[in-house]
Amino acid sequence: MTFPRTLSACAASLLVLCGCGTTVTQQGIEQRTSQAIGREVGSFTISDQQKEEGSNGRINYRVRTREGASYSCYMYSPSQFTKAMTFGQTPQSDAICTAMAGQGGGAATAPAPAPASCNALLRAANRC
Repeated sequence: MTFPRTLSACAASLLVLCGCGTTVTQQGIEQRTSQAIGREVGSFTISDQQKEEGSNGRINYRVRTREGASYSCYMYSPSQFTKAMTFGQTPQSDAICTAMAGQGGGAATAPAPAPASCNALLRAANRC
C-alpha cells in the first residue's frame, strides 16, 4: 500500500516543480544583451521581441543603441518541462548578438592589417 502513496507524492512534487524555475524577465534580457554588445544597460532599446515556435525556448529580438548601431539577437530559456526535470537548475543562455552591417554604426569591422612577414598561407587568405 505504500507504493500508491509514494507514486502520488512523486506526481505532486512534479506538478509543483513544473511551476518553479527561472523565467525570462526583461531585466534578464537587458543584462545579457549588455554583456553581448558591450554597452551599459539603458544605453540601448530592445524591440521586436518574440518567442520562436518549435525552437525549445528561443527568443529573437532586435537591439538599437543610442549611437544608432543595430543588432539582431537571440537567447534560449528552458521549457517548463526541462525546468521540472532538472529541478529548476537549467539556466537561461547568454544573449547572442550580431551587428547588422550598414545599419547606422553597426557595420562590420575592417579586416586586420597585413603582418610584416607575408607567407603563402597568408597570401592565399588575402591577408597580404
